[in-house]
Amino acid sequence: MAGIVLAQDDRARFSHVGMLLIDDGRPMVVHATPGEGQGPSGVLRESLQAFAAAELAAEVAVFRPPNLDPAAGAALRRYLEAQVGKPFDLGFVYSDDTTMYCTELVLKALRAGGVDLAPRLATVSAPTLREPAYSPDGLRRDALLSEIRDQP
Repeated sequence: MAGIVLAQDDRARFSHVGMLLIDDGRPMVVHATPGEGQGPSGVLRESLQAFAAAELAAEVAVFRPPNLDPAAGAALRRYLEAQVGKPFDLGFVYSDDTTMYCTELVLKALRAGGVDLAPRLATVSAPTLREPAYSPDGLRRDALLSEIRDQP
């Protein structure tokens, strides 16, 4: 699946995306995955360590929307927690909330927190898709999201 996503754009860095939450000081990631191989599928909540495992991720980065106040952060968190357990959306249908793909989950969570990026992002179309879909790498390129980098 990662190869298909990355093949949509020759400048893509990321084939998957999730939302980072801190639970009792532990970084956790909520993300939607197709569960390739023996892995689980659907919207999952797992440790950052598991999400960013070397056998799964060649590169990991953290991006943050601007001005996310505590109320917006709480709304975003409530949205994410309500999605855990939903099945993965193999049809990549953004207009249907019964299933989720990774970028759909992040975009809708951000919208719940008051940051609506979907109208700003480019979409990907393919003959097998019912409607255009959003790629994970499109989020990276949005000027509203800032990459958080380690301090030297």
